[in-house]
Amino acid sequence: MCFEMMFVLYISNMTLPPVSQSTTTQTRLECNHLAFSQGNKSYFYNNVNKTCIIYPTIIYRKDSLVSHPGFEYFVEDAPACGPPPVPKGHKLLEVIGSPGNYTARYKCDQLYVHRQIDETRCIGDSDWTETPCKDFASCATIKECNSSYTTDGEYIHYPGILNSSSVRLYCHNMNTSSPKTYLTLNATNVFDYPTGRCVDNNGCKVFNYTNHAQGKTTFTKVAIDTEKMSSIKNDYTFTIQHFGAQRTYASVFCCSRSNIAMCLRGRSTIDVTNTGLMISNSTTWSNAGYLSHFTVNRTDFVVQLRGDGSCGGARPTGGLLQFVKDHQYVMPDDTIDPRCSLLGI
Repeated sequence: MCFEMMFVLYISNMTLPPVSQSTTTQTRLECNHLAFSQGNKSYFYNNVNKTCIIYPTIIYRKDSLVSHPGFEYFVEDAPACGPPPVPKGHKLLEVIGSPGNYTARYKCDQLYVHRQIDETRCIGDSDWTETPCKDFASCATIKECNSSYTTDGEYIHYPGILNSSSVRLYCHNMNTSSPKTYLTLNATNVFDYPTGRCVDNNGCKVFNYTNHAQGKTTFTKVAIDTEKMSSIKNDYTFTIQHFGAQRTYASVFCCSRSNIAMCLRGRSTIDVTNTGLMISNSTTWSNAGYLSHFTVNRTDFVVQLRGDGSCGGARPTGGLLQFVKDHQYVMPDDTIDPRCSLLGI
């Protein structure tokens, strides 16, 4: 990674010894990277004519040097925090400061936004403070970068986990400081934990039985964690409750006493057809509850779950339903493509 080291400015507009190695660079950062990536210990840089002069050692004696106006002298400093971080989406512009107190300034790449700051600091021997650039990936980030967005609707997002490629997601509560991100579902997504149970040797005949967890929930939108591109399981903002308890997105349950594997009375359907996302192949389901049995019938866009137990069924392994981008999807023209007032420096 370019420009990783930090250096201290010793003197300005002052003196220069005989040339050790000279070249021309466009910026001082390029000069410092050239110098220290080669294992050298100090350099001079002229901001006027872009001359970069590199030295293998630190020059401590300055009384015998010849004056060269315009040059600044820098030496390797190696702060206790280590090199300034340059994570994805960041471009390091400059490093300023003195031993024990350093500041690194950044510019954010196109699909990243500043988080109200444009720098990170190293004070003493603590870690560098948080870097400023953040994926332009969630409704909260869109709101943070441009407070003029106050209308709920479908916005283009650029999640870093999807290599900052564009996806269409719904922003809710944009008139607040904490909007939330959802995927609008264009097909039936229903999760049914039915009443009744099968018992003993009566096949799939259903006998009366109720418990507090039974219920049926249809989702019209599902909450999305854009850092993981996964569903958030306990958000029921955009649901229709048909009866009983709210049922978790992507899980299946029922409560029979016997004939469980044959009857599988719990029914769940996940369908992300025509949303711009697909269900990741990394998503699997695991047994949950007592004496559970389940089946999974899936495509890239639809998953049919059948499950039962005493009481039991299945839920996504690790609790996450993971999404990936559908590259064949055509973004509707009415999708809002946000512009960020804090983009760049």
